[in-house]
Amino acid sequence: MWGLPLRKQTFNTVRFQPVTACCNTDGHGAIQALLEKTTLQQQSILLLGAGGTASGIAAALSKQAGDNQVHYYNRSSEKATALALRHGGQALKTLPKTAQFDIIISTLPPSAFDAPALLDQLAPLIRPNCTVMDVNYRPSVTPLLQLAQRQQATQVF
Repeated sequence: MWGLPLRKQTFNTVRFQPVTACCNTDGHGAIQALLEKTTLQQQSILLLGAGGTASGIAAALSKQAGDNQVHYYNRSSEKATALALRHGGQALKTLPKTAQFDIIISTLPPSAFDAPALLDQLAPLIRPNCTVMDVNYRPSVTPLLQLAQRQQATQVF
């Protein structure tokens, strides 16, 4: 998990002793939270967002879940493509109307859900046997997790 700072990598933790090293703990934390509710083996995963948190989670997922099972969506399809190229998986230019994702992880900012359009697009993708995680923790039950609750999906806080 620990490494030297490299260009175009996102780190949120720095250690100075015994040598300077950096890591991104977002991926490890997300994986641990998901594993409390589901398995990552043989799962189709949708990762929403393409910032630093998404990159950390994508790196962890590529080690845990297998590259071809992770799908990336971001309003900037170029950023989603960059994540797919770096970590494996498939970038989506648009959200599908229907899909069989087992796990949906949002790293989007809370403001992404201010207008109902995104939630409307995600609603058909969230099924009772789906696991939904939102990395935002304020409010503790985000609009995405409220939707997951209404759809009787498993929620990861």
